[in-house]
Amino acid sequence: MRFILLSMMIFLSLASYSQNAALTQSPWYFTQLEQGTTITTQPVLFRGVGTTITFNTTTSFETYAYNDITGDITFVANNTEFIFNFGVATLSFANDPVIDGFDQEYTQFFLPYQGQTFTYSIVTLGNITTLRITNPVGKIAVYRNAPLSEASFQFPSTEIFLSPDGNKITIDPKGNTLSLLSFELFDLSGKRIAKSQNLENAQMDISYLQNGFYILKILSKNGNSKTFKFSK
Repeated sequence: MRFILLSMMIFLSLASYSQNAALTQSPWYFTQLEQGTTITTQPVLFRGVGTTITFNTTTSFETYAYNDITGDITFVANNTEFIFNFGVATLSFANDPVIDGFDQEYTQFFLPYQGQTFTYSIVTLGNITTLRITNPVGKIAVYRNAPLSEASFQFPSTEIFLSPDGNKITIDPKGNTLSLLSFELFDLSGKRIAKSQNLENAQMDISYLQNGFYILKILSKNGNSKTFKFSK
């Protein structure tokens, strides 16, 4: 009986680790905060790479905006929830109202809810994995497994430009042959909205898109790519 109970305890421990492993395998890169129809993103070029959250072990996490926040957590048995036992923040100020405003909002996503339960989900679509953490009042922090600005540096020169009315994107291949390029368009959840096997002209109509943030991935025939984040 003791052997059976011990085996069950080991099995449950390993199952918990397996289900939480996706959280701890790498840093997650912040994309936005959601509350109803209100969406907050980090300031442009914020810290160069943006806000991240890292689950160092299955009992703690660290996230860095302009402040550094560390927290102690306990995962609930169903592995879709964790209890935020306590957390602390190293308060800093950028003396920039945009950065400081975002930093305060991001910090308040976590710290007021010590001792309460957060829920989370991980979804993979193609090569994009999205982590969504919901705090006790229903606000959602969305992260990805790679920075939105991540690009292949064999393909560094291509640029995009958004028209003033937000209805067109102009693609400047800068030495690459336009007809040899293709594209994929995603929303921030990783859902692919559009794709094309080749770029027939330098302008892309995006008038049909709703207002929000999107990811445009330009690909060359040899497999190199460059990813852009833009808002409409």
